[in-house]
Amino acid sequence: MQLIFRKYADKDPVLHFVRADGSEAWISLKAPMVWHDLAHYAVERTLGWHDAFLGLVASGYDPAAFELPAGKRPAALDPRRLPTHALQAEHLVHLLLLEWYGGAPLDLPQLLREALVRAGLPELPLDEATLTRLRAHCRQLWERWRHLPEGEAMILEFAEPAPSDAPC
Repeated sequence: MQLIFRKYADKDPVLHFVRADGSEAWISLKAPMVWHDLAHYAVERTLGWHDAFLGLVASGYDPAAFELPAGKRPAALDPRRLPTHALQAEHLVHLLLLEWYGGAPLDLPQLLREALVRAGLPELPLDEATLTRLRAHCRQLWERWRHLPEGEAMILEFAEPAPSDAPC
């Protein structure tokens, strides 16, 4: 799936999705959500996940449905039914953004462990090498976006799993 982040001078950024089957979807993003969705890309690519936000969009779900209140979403996107990786990714993305906005490294393993326990989710052990790759990937994407001229697009590829690798 191709992700096309487009920056405009006179309106909100747009994220356009072009799936492997040729179907398309798009969402208009408020500025903070660009950073959030770029962090999702970094997390899901680095960890090889295909069952979090981007994997669900790649499988055909409308990205705008994720912004709806839980009771108005399709049943499969109800937070109680989302794949574990989708929920873990949200917590990890949130912490990476807090770290970025704060300008100093956080104890991500400890904070993530606490957040996942509070949410009743399984632990996500991340070694220091993986955290270093995640942080670097996020920084690289965020800097690319920050320096992208208005009217231009940032195009990213999200590899979709082969049918035998797709989550059940």
